[in-house]
Amino acid sequence: MSGSGRRAVAVALTIGLVLAALLAPRRLGAQYLTRPAVAWETIETARFRFHFPAEMRRWVTPIAQRMESYAEAVNALVGNEPEARVTVMVEDPANVSNGFVVPFLEGAVVFLWPTPPSPTPSFGEHRGWGEVLAVHEYAHVAHLTIPPRNPNERLLWRLAPARIGPVARKAPPWVIEGYATYLEGKLTGNGRPNSVGRAAILRQWALEGRLPTYRELDATGSYLGGSMRYLVGSAFLEWLAARKGEESLNHLWRRMSARRRRSFDEAFRGVWGASADALYGAFFTEVMGKAIESGRQLQGAGVVEGELVQHLAWGTGEPALSRDGSRVALVLRSPNRPSRLVVWRSSDEPLDSAAIRARRRMLELDPLDVLPFDSFPPPKKAVKTLYPVGGRGHDLPRWFADGERLLVTRDEATGDGTSRPDLFEWSVWRGGLRRVTRGAGVRGGDPSPDGASAAAVRCAAGVCDLVRVDLTTGSWTTLAAGSPFVVWHRPRWSPDGSRIAAGVQRDGRWSVTVVDASTGKLHAVDPGDGANRHSPAWTRDGELVVVSERGGVANLEVLDPQTGKGRMLTRVVGGVAAPDVGPDGRVWHLALHARGYDVRRISSRTEASTALVDSGRSPDPAAALDARLYPVAARPPSPADSFPSRPIPPPGGYGWGPRGWRVLPGASAGPDGDMLSLMVANMDPVGRLNVVAQGGYGSRAAWRGGSLAAALRALPVGIEGSAWHTEHAPSRQRATFARSLDLDARYTGGALAVRHGRDFTAWGYAMHAGGSVGRVDGSGLDAAARTFGFVDVRARRRWAVRDFGIAPQLLAQGSAGATDSDAWARTVVSGSLSLGSGRRALRLDATVGRVTAAAPGEAGRSFERFAVGGAQAPFFDPVLLSQRVSLPSVPVGFASGRKLALYSVSLPLLGARSYATWVAAGDSSLGSFRRVLGAERQVDVGAIGFARLPATRIRVGVGYSLDEPYSDRVRAYFAVTYRP
Repeated sequence: MSGSGRRAVAVALTIGLVLAALLAPRRLGAQYLTRPAVAWETIETARFRFHFPAEMRRWVTPIAQRMESYAEAVNALVGNEPEARVTVMVEDPANVSNGFVVPFLEGAVVFLWPTPPSPTPSFGEHRGWGEVLAVHEYAHVAHLTIPPRNPNERLLWRLAPARIGPVARKAPPWVIEGYATYLEGKLTGNGRPNSVGRAAILRQWALEGRLPTYRELDATGSYLGGSMRYLVGSAFLEWLAARKGEESLNHLWRRMSARRRRSFDEAFRGVWGASADALYGAFFTEVMGKAIESGRQLQGAGVVEGELVQHLAWGTGEPALSRDGSRVALVLRSPNRPSRLVVWRSSDEPLDSAAIRARRRMLELDPLDVLPFDSFPPPKKAVKTLYPVGGRGHDLPRWFADGERLLVTRDEATGDGTSRPDLFEWSVWRGGLRRVTRGAGVRGGDPSPDGASAAAVRCAAGVCDLVRVDLTTGSWTTLAAGSPFVVWHRPRWSPDGSRIAAGVQRDGRWSVTVVDASTGKLHAVDPGDGANRHSPAWTRDGELVVVSERGGVANLEVLDPQTGKGRMLTRVVGGVAAPDVGPDGRVWHLALHARGYDVRRISSRTEASTALVDSGRSPDPAAALDARLYPVAARPPSPADSFPSRPIPPPGGYGWGPRGWRVLPGASAGPDGDMLSLMVANMDPVGRLNVVAQGGYGSRAAWRGGSLAAALRALPVGIEGSAWHTEHAPSRQRATFARSLDLDARYTGGALAVRHGRDFTAWGYAMHAGGSVGRVDGSGLDAAARTFGFVDVRARRRWAVRDFGIAPQLLAQGSAGATDSDAWARTVVSGSLSLGSGRRALRLDATVGRVTAAAPGEAGRSFERFAVGGAQAPFFDPVLLSQRVSLPSVPVGFASGRKLALYSVSLPLLGARSYATWVAAGDSSLGSFRRVLGAERQVDVGAIGFARLPATRIRVGVGYSLDEPYSDRVRAYFAVTYRP
């Protein structure tokens, strides 16, 4: 195969594997992103096939009714219609807002996560989360499935395991995400391009000199760096389209997919006459100029920001003031350590006496030295800190009236592979966490003044209701129902406990509603000017402080809950968020800057215009940015395209789902030999029934043969079946020591097993049990029967102290049966202990095993002895031949016997894990340990039905053996294996 052909295959395979690895949460179970055992339904339209849990029908139906309209509008703008029907998967694995696309030309997949977003700067308004999400993700499909027009390239990609179009392969991320965001705004009239948030980020970053350069557009290291490809990328594409017309974007896609092969840079230059880097420089300069002008306008109107309490970075959490105002709780985040919830004193931090002494000493030693200038308040000291539990941090703290406890939100694994936010009560001064809800999807709870209940938002199946939670039992009742088009957010009790104020999104606009706590009657608090308002907080005088986007900038505004009349409290350049009011009337809030959020405070009793008059300045009551400064100013709302609803058939049962095929290569290479294989998988999108056939051939010393395996996951307990024929001849290895061990064998058999597991935040377990029948031909064995049963149990636990985690795991495996009428029993116990944080953890592993001793002439029992070394058996589950212990850096038979001990220590090193292994095996005793040093990288990806990708393991490494019988040898190894 040519170099380009090899690259094509590699790209197709890698895209699927990397996408799955990035999106998949780590857990004991094998299935990711979907729950095959729940009730699924299907809706089919002309271009689409929707699969979704039955509980999400209410959210899916309006999208399915309009999806053909979305597609027609997008196709017309992109200039392409996908060749194949598009699969749309709807599932809610983490109760967060997201979506992604697998852009295979043979059949693209759209994955929609239905939980709607909260109002944030990085995501704007929408008429319904489903609409803006579906348009954005389908825009990816239409854009990235533009087929190649080069005949050689078309032929080459038809032979590849998965077909990826030229735009998907060549376009940088800022083009891929920026274009979908551009269409999201153009077609819906909402979304990020039409939001106050995107304008604030472009404006603030430019004014601080932090607007990304062209090379930084796709970087992710800075605050909101991963969002720049969406926000800045879409603005740059708008600028390019305005420069040479809408059709110029389509010309770029046509040049990238043309018969004549071109890189992205060549295609871009041919459309606009200059490189993307050069034109981005002109765009950068224009945005900087508009940002400076917007800053001048806002400064001229008069800026009122409030007092800086603390200069912080990254995604600072919402501040929460205790009832007496003496304490404030909030979440601190950073890019390289877990989040932590801290409690501060609200009073000003006293000067650090040690720092004062150090400065005094500095001047004593050098009187001509100059004291440093402190431009920010001194860092606040945490009086109490709540660290993550099981790697999951706490968020959205709210004080009980007693000032002793905080109600917090933490995402918790539910056991079936999903996670949901739940409420916890933290006893701040005495310590200890009490879980209030379980698997409820409840977040942002605000305790009532009497402490008996909390107002919160519960999001389930894409619908966010306003609920009241009993803090004793954890049960909830609905106060105000949401819908796919009505979203509730951030409720707050009034000081007297009679009312609840909350943000609500209807018809593409955020507003504030007050709910009578006793009657449930709703009262809208709306000045009627069409501006977005959300995130309410009560003052002690019964007014509401809200985040208001009046004038095109997110500011604080005080509203009268009865009349809806308002007065502006702040006038900022960037934006504000998350107000909370203390008993002294001061409003604590977050202030956006290019490195994150600061904490500020301002009196709720002082109007912004009054503050400016008091300072001798002339205020501008409107303080609205000129829309001509777009994109650093929000543009006025424009009529959005109408997407007509069309009749759809009623949902049908999913059954076994539509079946799809995938053909992928496999391989293994190492000191025991080399082997190439081919895998053919038949799978359904949900992953209810996966069937995998494999065949491999290579050197005699390597595993050769074939297998057929299936996994049924439509029930709470998974059922697995397999059949195989393999042969393995370690005596043919280059290493001569295995020739006398009689390990060569042909093995034909079948197995049936069940599997069940649950994975929670801090602990989990998995159980696997079954039986096998087969036939073995080998040394002293002639068509010998081999029958046995097995069971293995895996369990894990995790404890954390601050950033330091302790995570033990245990595997206990037992099997018993007969080989050639020789009864045997084998036990293998493995344990591991991870110490540290994430990928920086030190890991200790230990495995010990024992099998029934073989007397002279008992060939069946001899076959069951342990043999260490070589690659893992690729054609069947390793538990079916557990005496073969993989150690791929050394040949098979490196150690062997009826007893086994293997110990290993590993540390992360340059993206891999370096390890030191000690192994010993023997019959009467273990004997001396043999040492192997090395480093390897292993990627495990669970089965992903919608991408037709079975469970995949990629293992690559290099090892060095220090001891006989394979001393002073360095060998690399590599393997790609599949399971259903």
